[in-house]
Amino acid sequence: MIRLSILGSTGTIGKNALDVVRAHKDKIQLVGIGAYRASKELLEEVKEFRPKFVFSVETPTKDWLDEVSKYSKYLDEEEGLQAIIENSDRILNAISGTSGIKATYNILKAKKILLASNKESILCMPNLIRENLDLVIPVDSEHNAAFELLKSHKTVKNLYITASGGPFREYSKEQLKTVSKEEALKHPNWKMGPKITIDSATLMNKGFELIEASVLFNIPLERIKILIHPQSIVHAIVELENGSFIANMSLPDMRLPIQNAIFYPEMVNYTFNRLDLTYISCLSFEKPKRDLFRAIDVCEWVASMGNPYVSVLLGADDKAVELFLEGKIGFLDIPVLIENVLSSVNFHIEENLEDILRAVEFGKNKLLELSNHRM
Repeated sequence: MIRLSILGSTGTIGKNALDVVRAHKDKIQLVGIGAYRASKELLEEVKEFRPKFVFSVETPTKDWLDEVSKYSKYLDEEEGLQAIIENSDRILNAISGTSGIKATYNILKAKKILLASNKESILCMPNLIRENLDLVIPVDSEHNAAFELLKSHKTVKNLYITASGGPFREYSKEQLKTVSKEEALKHPNWKMGPKITIDSATLMNKGFELIEASVLFNIPLERIKILIHPQSIVHAIVELENGSFIANMSLPDMRLPIQNAIFYPEMVNYTFNRLDLTYISCLSFEKPKRDLFRAIDVCEWVASMGNPYVSVLLGADDKAVELFLEGKIGFLDIPVLIENVLSSVNFHIEENLEDILRAVEFGKNKLLELSNHRM
């Protein structure tokens, strides 16, 4: 039995992970779950799966706590995270955004296996990740696909990761000026949370994944290529030294990479929808429009600079997406404000948790300040 815990169990990745747990109850013991809110949704998960531990960042009501206590031991965030780490074999960090940095740090410091869905923590702690690569199993569809390919093929010239292009792939700059929150949240292929969906629309998510791939696989940025692939069937491609290309393909369903990560290196039967190659009429690839979607260039520059720029970028993007979702800034304001925040960095940090979180907060606060000046 794999002793598994899920951080961010009420989010999209967390829910998909629970689908995998349901399908393999004979192989997985769910030790603990955690979420930001002490919500009805979290309570229903507790009732169904009855994990040993449950925690929330938000303080629960007495009635909620009384109900949860019938099934699981409730702990506050700090105690809950510690208990989960101590009692689990593998921990899926599916916490969204920069809020997941601390969990990754604590998991790896405890030398437990990290199922890495929170990309922000990988980006801002590259040394910790590289020192513990044997404990890190990527969950992102592109990185899990690349992980499989790179384990099997050693003479790799280039790695390609794909992006759907988001809902605005064919938009002009004039059209992008007026896009709404509702339009940006309509991802053409994937069902995701609001933060990553907006990051996918701006291509910031793909810029993050470029840096993530470099950290996880120790490949220079210039050998990692981004391809726009609207069908979201091919998730990663390796180009071998002999000139051949090998692709990893599946339906755009996060349950596959999650299951792969939970059971790695074992490969177990996949019981959800499978790809039928006879239904694919076209697989197309194109270069990203960097002049319209500046996030990729920003991420490449930030990666070349390292910290504190990486951590500041993560904080600034968190805040920019929040403000966009609140209707306080426009879609094209996101990269502009982030670049302005990065140009204001004038300090250095060490790669420790306190300094990293301080840089993240600087990014958030500076972006809010600059956005207020624009109003």
